[in-house]
Amino acid sequence: MKPVRLALVAILLVVLTGGAGSQVQADDEAGVDLRVTIGLVITDVSVSDIGYNVATISWKTSDDASSQVFYDIESRTKVEDYTYRTDEEPTPVIEHTVNLTGLASRTTYHFRVRSAVDGVEAVSPDYAFTTRTSGGGGGGGGGGPRVYYLEVNLWEEMFTVPITTDGKVQEDLEALSTDGLVTIRITEGIVALTEDGKRLKEIEVWPLEQFPPLPENSYIIGITYDFTPGDATFDPPIEVEMHYDPSHIPGDIDEQKLALAFYDEATGKWVELDSVVDTVGNTVTALVSHFTIFAIIGAITPPPPPPPPAPAAFSVGSLDILPDKVEIGESITISVLVTNAGGQAGSYEVILKIDGVMEGSREITLNAGVSASVMFSVSKDAAGTYPVDVNGLGGSFTVREKPAPAKPANWPLIGGIVAGVIVVGLGVFFWTRRRPSRVFK
Repeated sequence: MKPVRLALVAILLVVLTGGAGSQVQADDEAGVDLRVTIGLVITDVSVSDIGYNVATISWKTSDDASSQVFYDIESRTKVEDYTYRTDEEPTPVIEHTVNLTGLASRTTYHFRVRSAVDGVEAVSPDYAFTTRTSGGGGGGGGGGPRVYYLEVNLWEEMFTVPITTDGKVQEDLEALSTDGLVTIRITEGIVALTEDGKRLKEIEVWPLEQFPPLPENSYIIGITYDFTPGDATFDPPIEVEMHYDPSHIPGDIDEQKLALAFYDEATGKWVELDSVVDTVGNTVTALVSHFTIFAIIGAITPPPPPPPPAPAAFSVGSLDILPDKVEIGESITISVLVTNAGGQAGSYEVILKIDGVMEGSREITLNAGVSASVMFSVSKDAAGTYPVDVNGLGGSFTVREKPAPAKPANWPLIGGIVAGVIVVGLGVFFWTRRRPSRVFK
């Protein structure tokens, strides 16, 4: 909720002590008469018929009251400090019109309007208009469209800027709040309207003591402000700048990532605007196209996510060829050791080439950090030396001709020879035994 405004309190104190204006009366049975007077309010200040040296000032009051205009070529803090003033018109009216004459051409005049009734007065903020450029010759001559004013109230710091009936701002305005922490910049040509398409009459900015809940790990940096009216729209957007105290930023929030954010009542969420952070001037600036609650928000920077595991990475080693010398038709076992040195599981194709021609392939799937053997069995039907390649690992094996088979034995011949030997042996044996022994004397 907005804080109680001191200006409103002052008005109520005045009227409760006997000021005039619209009264509300309540009588109870005990005869107590309680009268509360609503203070005099000035609205719809405008300038029309601006000529070379004339202009017409108009405004409305909440009750019948007198009319008077104070004006000068400079803005004054107090109404009595303006150099020029019109005679007070005492006739009480609600719709006021005062003509200014004798003005200099091509000159900017500042003015305030004043109305009073029964000792209660109301004084407007300072407004300004510029008289037309004289073309040489006689003076006078009114003309031009009526000029209204957009009032900007930044926490009791008042500013005004001319605005047309269709809501187009006529001059640049830079307004700084009382606390020096909020700046609104409205450039000439911006169209400021209410929800129903009417010109915007007033902008108010007030600090809030309480604010809607924030997203997790987010913080309000500084003060939250309520920008009203909530149905105000700006096309193109106006610029809003907020100051912050760097000592109020938690250590785990990146100052460069601060953002001006608004509270979206429809969704119940804070929405960050594209913002420019000035870490030297300690400001955050963003473009705003509508009004609601605004604040500087900082979010804790989450730790970076862990890096993804490295992809599978395969290597091949330990080429074995067993045996490396065989005869035609005999099998040879060729094996390698495949290792997945990466961080993820993966599949790998092992290709065996013999004499430059692919002999076979195997696909193997391995988890990270796992090794496994891949084997091939081959045989060749021609003698020779064969080069082996397994995914870049090289070796060789040799295939030899088979030896010629031995001729079968001639068993009949062998048997005959053996029989003959036996017969001859027996003959010699018997012959020796029959021979008479010679006796020598």
